[in-house]
Order: sequence, then C-alpha cells, then structure tokens
Amino acid sequence: MAHHRFSQNALVRWCTTMFGEAYIAWVHTKALRLFVESVLRYGLPVNFVPILLKPKAKTYAKLRSTLSTTYAHLDANASQGDVEIPSMAIANEIGAYYPYVNVDFQLSLL
Repeated sequence: MAHHRFSQNALVRWCTTMFGEAYIAWVHTKALRLFVESVLRYGLPVNFVPILLKPKAKTYAKLRSTLSTTYAHLDANASQGDVEIPSMAIANEIGAYYPYVNVDFQLSLL
C-alpha cells in the first residue's frame, strides 16, 4: 500500500475549501428549517418574508419585545393553555417560544 503524503499547504487549502462548503450547506439547512416551520405553523399559501437580524447585546431584549408585540396577532392561540401546538412542545424542550418563527445561529465561528 502506498501512503499518500500531503503537505501542510495542501491540507490547509483542502480544509478552507471544505469549510466553505460545509458552512453554505449549514446556512441552507437553517433556511429550509425556517421555511418548513413557517408552513407548519401558519399553513399554506406561503406568505412570509425571512429576515436576518444581528442585534447588539444591549438592544436584544427590546428587539424581542418589539417583535413579539408586532407579531402577536399571528399566534393568538399560543397564550391559551388548552390548545395543542406542535411548536410549543418543541419550544418547551428548547426553552423559548415566540409568535413568529425564530431560528438562531452564529454567523461568526471565531
């Protein structure tokens, strides 16, 4: 058996290329999750606008409050305890539920 030897430069190039591909696939998976959860929660026809927000730490709570107030009409049944909502079961496991679809992820991996 022949052993292949890679130089450190070739390994760095390979990792750089593969990291980019993996990151793109990860972001696409997040977008797919956003679409599926929106359809499951609000039904068809699809009528929503995905938005990517990067809030500053000191304005995070205010942003959540504003979004919850603005989109409270989308999920009026969520406040009632007798309604079975699949997203509520998931939210209890994750720890947060909002009247809008929320998918968190880090853009910086440093």
